[in-house]
Amino acid sequence: MRKDLNESFVRICQFIGRAVPMWNQGAGGNVSVKDNEHLWIKASGRRLDAVSATQGFACVRLPEFHKCFSELKKSANTEADYSQLIRSSSDSSLGRPSMETGFHAVLPGRWVLHFHSLAAILMAEFYFDESKSQKMKSWLKEKLNKSFEFIQNHMPGWSLSHTLSLHPHASVYILQNHGLILQFQDSEDAEKVLEFLKFWQTLEKEFFKDFGLSTVTDEWLQNVQKQPGHLRYLFPDAAVYASQLKSVLQKAPGDSRFQLSNQASLDLREIWWATRVLETLYPQISELDANIVNHVASLPTEKARLGVVRADS
Repeated sequence: MRKDLNESFVRICQFIGRAVPMWNQGAGGNVSVKDNEHLWIKASGRRLDAVSATQGFACVRLPEFHKCFSELKKSANTEADYSQLIRSSSDSSLGRPSMETGFHAVLPGRWVLHFHSLAAILMAEFYFDESKSQKMKSWLKEKLNKSFEFIQNHMPGWSLSHTLSLHPHASVYILQNHGLILQFQDSEDAEKVLEFLKFWQTLEKEFFKDFGLSTVTDEWLQNVQKQPGHLRYLFPDAAVYASQLKSVLQKAPGDSRFQLSNQASLDLREIWWATRVLETLYPQISELDANIVNHVASLPTEKARLGVVRADS
């Protein structure tokens, strides 16, 4: 990766990665940039805030990926072939690309950012609620000077990537029970990307206020983090880490809800924290469909991320 791109890549990863738990939880989220025929993308299993100039990224050969991607819809085993395509088109000497590599590759924007914005999850929740849909759409249209699309629940991986390949020109994608995808064109450099990220942070605060949700302050977040709650699958990483979460949950004293034990890793604490935030802001929030929960937990790319299987299996 060129030095100027490398520096910008690290800055953007670090900026998003510091926003815990509102944007980032554990090793989730992704940043990518296209440079001629290569896609540079944060490596799977690497925290955004741990990306450095020398570690934490993967590289995909775009012509090779694009050549085969469009043929996947004819496959009898699409997801497995999609995982194989990611492996075969990537540089094995670097990190392993994630299961979301597909939409980073097929969206035309030079920079593509994906992170699990809790506000975006709630925006999609309201948009797909008939009683709130028009208000949500009108509010965002007034506030956002960019094209946007809402995407209903999709299987992460091939299915989401294929859907976005058919609708590739929005600047902002708001994903139900998943988060946010942003893409920036060739003329938009890293400074403009960071400028928009700061704008989006302000937009989220306005969203909470205008839709009658809690004011999210650092003190409020710390209080929510201490509260017990239920194991709910509100975004994909909650499903990916479900078995690990269950192993460190314990019943809160005198309560039917759960709290994390002291043995929970940092990644698990952040995923649990994000779940608590969503549940506290909007208790009636929809959960991921059971089919998606089971599918995500069984993906080879996600098992490799957790170290359950070899990355090259």
